[in-house]
Parts: sequence; structure tokens; C-alpha cells
Amino acid sequence: MNFHVLSIDYRGYGDSSGTSSEDGLVEDAHFIYNYVREKAPNAKIWVWGHSMGTGVSAKFVAELSDKGIAPYGTILESPFNNIYDAVKNHPFSKPWLFLGKWFDKIMIDRWVESGLKMESDKSIQRFKCPVLILHAADDHIIPINLGKKLTESAKKADIDVKFVEFEGNLGLRHKWIHRAPHFISIITEFFDYCEKKAEGKITHNKQKEVHIDH
Repeated sequence: MNFHVLSIDYRGYGDSSGTSSEDGLVEDAHFIYNYVREKAPNAKIWVWGHSMGTGVSAKFVAELSDKGIAPYGTILESPFNNIYDAVKNHPFSKPWLFLGKWFDKIMIDRWVESGLKMESDKSIQRFKCPVLILHAADDHIIPINLGKKLTESAKKADIDVKFVEFEGNLGLRHKWIHRAPHFISIITEFFDYCEKKAEGKITHNKQKEVHIDH
């Protein structure tokens, strides 16, 4: 598609040193964003987050929007609405849900205390750019209903959001959405939409929800 792609190892991940925290991960995102703007000041920039990266991307884009420098658009692939629901719905958590409130104290409260709140459902309401949410119906890590909840949060704030659901018979699960039929056309259409909106050629138009099942 003739794009340059910059992908980073957050602090504490891959080859990067340091200890991860939500604020730290978002700071890393700001660093790479500023790097791009410095090296290519006229470049059209999109933000793409996958899985946990959607939590980072949501807060990051919200902060960019607050500063008036939002990207052309944002893509959130296999996202969750907040860390509370993400942890509770993770397959590793199922054997322990019978603990009830103790599960919250042992698992979720520790995530929050460490600074990993990732309240994407709140962050997305501050977006000043179009957003495309992609989710597979057979996602076994982050259930599609969490992606739908995130979409509804955006709609409540009148954010320009499009939700694309890929049916379970495609077998895309959590990380194979890029193999979906018409994937390139879906992304191309979104990029074109964002460009036209940024140029003022689209004003009040809203993106529509799409289901892909073939």
C-alpha cells in the first residue's frame, strides 16, 4: 500500500529496557510520533494499535486530540473497552472467576495499582479524528463484545467511528485479521475517507458498520 510503517518495542518489551507502565507506554508512543513529525513534517500519519496496543493507542490519540494535533485517523484492531473487562474475559481468568471480589483484588486491582488502567472507553470519547475498529467474531483472547462496547462508547460522544466485524467462519481469531477477504480495500477506503475529511471534502458524513462473512 506504499506506506512507511514504524513499529516500536515499548519499554520493558522486546529489545527495550525499562519497566512498563501505562504512562510510560504512552510516552513511548509520543516519542515515535514526534520523531515522525520531525523527520517528515508533511507526512500524513495514522495510528494503528492491536490488542493491548489499542489501550496505549486510545490514550495516546486522546492526548494528541487534546493538543490539537490528532492523526489523520486511528485503527484499533481486536480492542477492549477497559482493562477491567479485558482481564475478566481473558481465557486465563476463567478458572478463577468463582473467587468473585477476591479475583478483583488479586488480579484486577493489582493491574490498576501498577498504573495499567487503560480506560479506552473514556479515551476514545476525546478523539478528534475518525476511528476504525476491527474485530473477529471468534476472537478467543478479547471477545468481540468488548470491541462493540468500545464502539458504543465512541458513538455516545458522537465520535466518527466505524466497526467492522469479521465472521467466525473466517477463522481469524485474535491476530489474523490481516488475512481477511477485502482487508486491503477496507483499509484503503478508511484512509481515503480520513484524507477527504481532513481536507474538508466530508463534513457530516458518518462511517457505517460492516460485517465480513465471506
